[in-house]
Amino acid sequence: MKKTAGIILVVVMFVSSFFLVSCRGQSLTVDEAVDILSLLLPDARELTVAIYGEGLPYYHDYSEDELEEMFRRTGTLYIPVASNAAFTSRRAMEEAINATFSERMVRIFTADAFGHIGQIHPRYRENEQGWLMINLRRDIWPVMQEIHLDTLEVISTRRSVVTTYVYASRENGERIQIEIALVYENGRWVLNSLAY
Repeated sequence: MKKTAGIILVVVMFVSSFFLVSCRGQSLTVDEAVDILSLLLPDARELTVAIYGEGLPYYHDYSEDELEEMFRRTGTLYIPVASNAAFTSRRAMEEAINATFSERMVRIFTADAFGHIGQIHPRYRENEQGWLMINLRRDIWPVMQEIHLDTLEVISTRRSVVTTYVYASRENGERIQIEIALVYENGRWVLNSLAY
């Protein structure tokens, strides 16, 4: 009986220690977080501007009157993005979203870019040739101009999620403190929040 209890105790201790180590997850120092964000933030900003801000550059061979007539006729205004735009296809934009953001944020960004169920006029759609088209009649959100990584503080680390505070500048120069979350998913760190 004592031998069986001893074996059970050893097994419980082994399983408990394994569980504690595996649940602890990943954590980051301030320097590591700065390094990772330095790599992720340029793409995050580009995607945020494309989806929520001014959008991708587009061909603009139309007069304002022609644009108004197109809008009046169709109720929307889709124009092909320029050939020098960061993304010229849905696939290219989705690949960038997947490389930068967590699975949770990928669902949000993809839905906001290409439409929710029942949404009639999403920000982007592809034409018959697979070229990305931008909806010019979409609300534009202000996007942060710069994130000051030299002000970064790691606030918490829980189960492979690191929460940071950092100062960012708005277009008018005002500096505000924002929260940026990183998550360790599929063997890499990605953004788990909006950054801009």
